[in-house]
Amino acid sequence: MTLRPAVLGGILGSILGGVLVVHAQKAGPVVSDPDRCPRGMTAVMESPGGCAPCAHGNTNCPCSRPTFRCFDGKVPKRLSDADERQLRDTLCRGLWDRELLDEQAKPNVQCGSPLRPTWMDLAELASRMSPTQSPQQLANELVAKYPAVACELASCWPQERTVAVSPDGQWLVTGGSIVRLWRLPERKLVAKIGDHARTAIALSFSNDSSLLATSTFDDNVRLWRIPSGELVRRIKVGDQNNMVAFVQGGRALFAGGNNGRAQIFSLTDGSPPLSFRERFALQTAAASPDGSVLYAASRLWDANSAQLVMRLDNGQGGYLCSAFSSDGKQLATGGGSYLQGQDYVVRVFEASTGKLVYSLAGHIRPVTAVAFSPDGRLLASGGSDGELRLWRLTDGTLVDRRPLGSISGLAFSPSGSEVFVSLQSGGITVHRLSNKP
Repeated sequence: MTLRPAVLGGILGSILGGVLVVHAQKAGPVVSDPDRCPRGMTAVMESPGGCAPCAHGNTNCPCSRPTFRCFDGKVPKRLSDADERQLRDTLCRGLWDRELLDEQAKPNVQCGSPLRPTWMDLAELASRMSPTQSPQQLANELVAKYPAVACELASCWPQERTVAVSPDGQWLVTGGSIVRLWRLPERKLVAKIGDHARTAIALSFSNDSSLLATSTFDDNVRLWRIPSGELVRRIKVGDQNNMVAFVQGGRALFAGGNNGRAQIFSLTDGSPPLSFRERFALQTAAASPDGSVLYAASRLWDANSAQLVMRLDNGQGGYLCSAFSSDGKQLATGGGSYLQGQDYVVRVFEASTGKLVYSLAGHIRPVTAVAFSPDGRLLASGGSDGELRLWRLTDGTLVDRRPLGSISGLAFSPSGSEVFVSLQSGGITVHRLSNKP
């Protein structure tokens, strides 16, 4: 695996640019007393120490002692605040694989809060950067030498909790308090989309991948042009926590939340929205690839008329996640409730008939995300039990499982060789299939 930060050449010139000149030095141990540095080395304060604030009546507040870094040779010059911000932004700009960071950091360091590189680390990092050094070499070198850099980089997306891949396989979008658009072939960050004051909870690409719909914890649904990130339209749904899905071949958008009445909004004319007769609280929605069929509230609907087609048995636990296969022939659902039984089962239905094909049991907490591989041979499921599971759909066999943390979203790469996983705690993990069934 290789880490892929953004290309650094352009920004490095402004950081280094003849202004910052750091002579080579050998960093020694970190000590709590400057007199403990080895003979001939210079002690420089790394952290002034301090006491944590007391909380909830606790009078035994832990204090940390000052720490000093020992240097043999010239001590690095401290970066200006502006250069430090620019350097951190450079390191974060193209980063997106938290699983790799975690693997590289362990067991050297546990990324607690806060654990960041010191100014001396950053100054030395800046001195080692050069426009000719490849991003992969640089990142691997930094994390290997300064494990705390992994903690710095892992915090680049403090609230990235949703993920989606465009139908044409060219784009990955990750959403939290910031929505980011990535060009998948190059793993390159293209744009930060919009100014979401609240966390994005649902993302959906149009059938031709030219539009992105986002919703947040309010009554707004927004449409953005891809890849420019230009706001095309703001739709007032009149509900909150809306699930969104493009329907009718991308000519309309479904949106429904947890209080009001779900609606289908035309994107081609000014006709009034088409409202569903029934009221239901939605926690997931999915549209077939051609946008003719919609799954919502344990039911299949005709997306052109909003008429009920059939009800599906989703067990006692309700519906938390859903996805159609790329050919539209199968539908997967997952859910479960701590209160209404423990129905933490992934179900796979035949979309045309509603026939239950598989009941895939194994999760021990609610199932919160499902995704089909592009060729339809695999189904990924993730839950609040922290496990990613991969199922072979020719026989319903579990072929892989991995503990990653509480999962909030899943999407396969266009090749089907990777699964992008968004975590409830924030961040994106890339799970690579070593031997794809």
